[in-house]
Amino acid sequence: MSFFASLASLIGGSSFGPGEFDAVRAEHPGTILLDVRTRTEYVQGHIDGSTLIPLDQLSASLTQLAAVEVPIIVICHATP
Repeated sequence: MSFFASLASLIGGSSFGPGEFDAVRAEHPGTILLDVRTRTEYVQGHIDGSTLIPLDQLSASLTQLAAVEVPIIVICHATP
């Protein structure tokens, strides 16, 4: 399953909360937690086990991410 298909199948293009997050991780223990915030935001607090690839550097990793066979949950910060 491709990177974008994994995202679409997991969240249908929308965000979800801690309950859904925990359910996905329980069902798919190898789930990748991809944090695309800045390094400063990541250092201020992040989910244990997450991997930081800042959004401005993400394009360099897309081929590698597309090759994985596990779900990928993207963690970001949205401002109102």
